[in-house]
Amino acid sequence: MNSPRLWVVRAQGGQRADEFREQSYAGVGFDLTADLSATTNIERIEQAWRDAHPTRRRKTNAVDQTHWFLNEIKPGDQVITPAREGKLYVGTVQDGQNEGKFHRPPPGVAGGLYNCRSVEYRSEFFFREEFPVPMRYSLMGQMTVFNIDEHFSSLLKVVGEPLRENHLTAARSFAASWSWIGLRRNNWWPDCSRRWAVMRCGEQGGPATVA
Repeated sequence: MNSPRLWVVRAQGGQRADEFREQSYAGVGFDLTADLSATTNIERIEQAWRDAHPTRRRKTNAVDQTHWFLNEIKPGDQVITPAREGKLYVGTVQDGQNEGKFHRPPPGVAGGLYNCRSVEYRSEFFFREEFPVPMRYSLMGQMTVFNIDEHFSSLLKVVGEPLRENHLTAARSFAASWSWIGLRRNNWWPDCSRRWAVMRCGEQGGPATVA
């Protein structure tokens, strides 16, 4: 079994990050409306691009990133989706039919994310400041889908081990039990406590020094 990998999948500048987490999916658009959920090679994706844009040349980045999203990302891989206010959502790619790939046409929605993957995101979020500086720079990459395997160990040091199915079930139950005070929706306590910890401690987790 191959080791899990680490990917960044953006959500239209963070605008749809909450939607990704709440609905347990990640998606890409690139104006490719065809159902590519059963696609296993880049040639089919490139053909879909040509069919959608017969008068335009191949858009290399769009084709390549769609290929990575649909065929290189595998169940068990970790996904980081940047959200607004410096937040990061971390999830595990789920298995299922076509390795959790599915087509989701949103009628009447501009810039639709038609090709999707099942991703179970953690109920808590993280801040960029919690990760080492080299990883923060990598997270600033401008592509929609890209790989940062070199920072996998740094991810685990902050978030812990990747969630498995039994852990995901327990996480859902815990989140539901606290929903009556709004913690799951507003993340008030994790937000305050984590920001305090980041300000109070240095990069290596030790006490911050005061000049």
